[in-house]
Order: sequence, then structure tokens, then C-alpha cells
Amino acid sequence: MTEKELYIELGILTKNRDRWKERIPYVSSLLRHESVKIQAKALWLLGEMGLMYPQSVQDTVPDIAVFLDSPEPLLRERALNALCRIGRGSYSLVSHIGRICSASHLMITQRYGLRLSGRQRILP
Repeated sequence: MTEKELYIELGILTKNRDRWKERIPYVSSLLRHESVKIQAKALWLLGEMGLMYPQSVQDTVPDIAVFLDSPEPLLRERALNALCRIGRGSYSLVSHIGRICSASHLMITQRYGLRLSGRQRILP
């Protein structure tokens, strides 16, 4: 499947919320896709899915947090947004991120209820 076809497929899935819970593993697998555009869309969608089904994305949270150190600003932004959305669904799933991610002194406003800081790395 081409990048364009995959992006369109993710767009369709975005609108089809009744399939989100069952498609979380598939969307999570796209975090390893070679395309930054696809990774960014997957991060965004996982954030939305995590707001609705926080326990279902629990195993993906460490994979998302790794993107906080990405050299791509878009991926850092999307990872942060995804973690905030998941945290709104269930704060306990992301409250430990500050101790295990290497996003040095990254602070998120109290509006989202999260503060991320630290220097340790999550190992894949």
C-alpha cells in the first residue's frame, strides 16, 4: 500500500469511531512505518483512541513516549499531544512518563494535568 493510500485509510478510520478499539494494534504498528507523515497520523489517532479507550492503548504508551525525542518536530508534537489525550482519559497511564522519558525538562501546562521531565530512556 502506498503512503497516500495508507493515509486515506487512516482518514477513513478516523471517522469510523466504532472500529477504533479493535484497530488500536494496527494503528500502533504504524509507529514503525518509514513515513513521517504516517507516523504522525498514527500518533494523532492513537491519542484520540486513547482518550476514548485509555486502557486499550496502555501497552502503546512507551512506544509513543519514545517519539518525544524524535529529531522530527512534528513527531515530537504529535507524541506530546497523544500522551496528553491519553492522560485525559486515564492519568495513571501517563503519570510515570516524566521519570522514564528523556525529554529533558519538558513541562506541559496544568491544563492537561501532566508534567514531563527527566533524562532516562525507554528501551524499545
